[in-house]
Amino acid sequence: MVVIGTIGALNAFVEVYAMTSGGPSVDVGGRALGATWVTGYYVFDAFYNQWRLGYASAMSYVLLALTMVVTLVNRRFLGEKD
Repeated sequence: MVVIGTIGALNAFVEVYAMTSGGPSVDVGGRALGATWVTGYYVFDAFYNQWRLGYASAMSYVLLALTMVVTLVNRRFLGEKD
């Protein structure tokens, strides 16, 4: 359950896009920052809105690697004991 929950949290996109479309924005020091942008939304924005296909692909691979590392750490420490 921990592994599935972690993967779901790292790949959250549909909920953010359906409810807020990446907003509301927060004004910090004169710069608007997306308050509800998660990793999945960053990938979507780079791919669909900015047409930075290589950058979006690289972010996807980094997200995959991060998910695999978190999964391996969870399996190592929370796995079944013999």
